[in-house]
Amino acid sequence: MFFDYKSELNIYCQQSGKLFPVYNTTGYDDFWTSSTITLKGFQPDDIYFRSTSIHGFFGSKKEAEQTAANLALKYLIPGYEPQPKINQPPQSLKAAPISYKNEVQEYVDKRKNWKKPKYNTYVGPGSAFYSELTLVKTGSYKTAHQNSFYRFVTPSGSTTKKAAEQAASKMFMDKYEEIEKGESVKIEVNVKRTVELLNDLLKRET
Repeated sequence: MFFDYKSELNIYCQQSGKLFPVYNTTGYDDFWTSSTITLKGFQPDDIYFRSTSIHGFFGSKKEAEQTAANLALKYLIPGYEPQPKINQPPQSLKAAPISYKNEVQEYVDKRKNWKKPKYNTYVGPGSAFYSELTLVKTGSYKTAHQNSFYRFVTPSGSTTKKAAEQAASKMFMDKYEEIEKGESVKIEVNVKRTVELLNDLLKRET
């Protein structure tokens, strides 16, 4: 069981209006011979406590200073009983809220043929905010140079403009896989149609 004497001594000094203890610890690596604490502000003189080990040395600097702090507490507080330090389980970190608007922007940035998303946010019935998100995918030779337009309008109002735009962005992110699948089908159809037109043209020339 671990006792944090140094922290308890700091608390005692703070509550007593004294300066925090100063440690002078002698040693190196795994060989620490002693630690001396200086407590200032006590009457009539400063108080010193020096820790020594029955083995002649301490295995760590921390151990030497904790031992010295324990000596000081026993001197300063009659009948002192150390309080074990209970390791509290780490508090679960709250997950950061998802920014669907940022996800939409990242999606577009990773694809050169998508234009910057546009939001048309307005106040509707009941002073609620509504948002319309428009995304444009520019055409290429595979799609016969046809642009694809996607619009997502929030079906219900939000209390803030930001919330409305987040809701519209989420609608797109929930559908993007379906959109990509649809684009693949469209490309396949256009390529097939282009091949048919070329074959027909070749037949006419011959």
